[in-house]
Amino acid sequence: MNRFTTCAHLLFSLPKTVRFNLHYLGWRAVWRLPVVVSHRVVLKKMSGRVRVEGAWQRAMIRIGFGDVAVFDRRRSQTVWHNLGLVVFRGRAILNHGSRISVEAEGVLTLGDGFHINAETTLICRKAIAFGRDCLLSWHVLVMDSDLHRIVGPQGAAINPDAAITVGDHVWIGCRALIVKGSRIGSHCVVAAQSVVSGTFDGSHCLLAGVPARVVKEEIDWLRDRDL
Repeated sequence: MNRFTTCAHLLFSLPKTVRFNLHYLGWRAVWRLPVVVSHRVVLKKMSGRVRVEGAWQRAMIRIGFGDVAVFDRRRSQTVWHNLGLVVFRGRAILNHGSRISVEAEGVLTLGDGFHINAETTLICRKAIAFGRDCLLSWHVLVMDSDLHRIVGPQGAAINPDAAITVGDHVWIGCRALIVKGSRIGSHCVVAAQSVVSGTFDGSHCLLAGVPARVVKEEIDWLRDRDL
């Protein structure tokens, strides 16, 4: 994206950016604009809350921007559906086409340096928490609920929602699925198309497979570009 296109995109996005900051963070945020929101973002539900922790910096949180080479960003809309609480603990990028859904009792916590790529979806009904410097590739799905009830012989639900916790500096590969009750330790990598459905408290691990298991230990990963 060239400089002219970038400036035009930001200019067109100013009304939605001001609306978002004023609604969630008040008049002080209108002058600082810690959150910038693309004009292509669909603000579907905004009755929940947003908390931005730490010192505010202009554009420290970017929603609906980015330009992933294999996606058409003009047709890849971000959807924001927030009935609960979204906590930003610092800088964050929610790339174009990402979908955020937080229900009334849900708490979604995003650590400093959080980055999700195109077409990734977070569905939170209870609690999802990411640590610092987490990177999610495209088409990742993270959900702490089955969304529908499974009942036993007496009619009681047997599949309650369960919180998801992801440590610091975790990279989740494309088309991975992270389901309710999962826990991933710090400095881990989740391989593409893996299904994480358990507890992995160890750090520096490579998780892969369906269901995911530890296939290699004592690993780490590096970003090609800083946030």
